[in-house]
Amino acid sequence: MVLQIAITGLVATGFFWVQGEAAARSACYGGLISVVAAWMLSRGVLMAGEAAPHNPGTGTWVLYMSAALRFVLVLALFGVGLAMLGLKPVPLISGFVAAQLGYLIRFRDQPRSTGNSA
Repeated sequence: MVLQIAITGLVATGFFWVQGEAAARSACYGGLISVVAAWMLSRGVLMAGEAAPHNPGTGTWVLYMSAALRFVLVLALFGVGLAMLGLKPVPLISGFVAAQLGYLIRFRDQPRSTGNSA
């Protein structure tokens, strides 16, 4: 999440220089949406991991419900930002996408489990 916040800050700074304070606020809000989604993902995975040893089906269900909740929350936060707060769409989406890319970069080089024990 630290990388996401740093990238959001860089994107917001760039928008501040080019388009002003309103664009920078929009980019920050977009990055915040990404940070919240990443936090929810980590919580969902932890909860599924705790549930899986007792009942594997429950662990899977927790993952699906967590994904659905994240999807709905991200859409709702975009709606709030655009419709209720009147934020600028391009900086908002740019902040979100840049922070999401930071999240992907963070996990790109981590070892992957294949599920094979052989």
